[in-house]
Amino acid sequence: MTVMHRLRYEAQEKEKEAKRQQQLDRKLAYEAMLRELDGWEDNLFKEPYRQQMKAMWEVAIIDISLCFYYLLLLYRKMNSPLS
Repeated sequence: MTVMHRLRYEAQEKEKEAKRQQQLDRKLAYEAMLRELDGWEDNLFKEPYRQQMKAMWEVAIIDISLCFYYLLLLYRKMNSPLS
C-alpha cells in the first residue's frame, strides 16, 4: 500500500469514526431528553394529585367503553326485525 492510499484510508476511517461519534451523541441526547420528560410528569404531579390524574383517565376510558357498548346495542336493535 502506498503512502497516499494509507493517508486516504486513515482519513476515511477518521470520518467514519466522527460520524459514529455524532450518531452516538445524538442518541445519548435523545435518551436524556426522554428521561427528562419522564421525570417532568412526576415533578408536575405530586403524590395526591398523581393518583387523581390516573383515576381521571380511567373514568374517561370507562365512559368511552360504555358509549361503544350502547352503540353496539343500538346497532343490534336497529338490525333486528320487529317482533
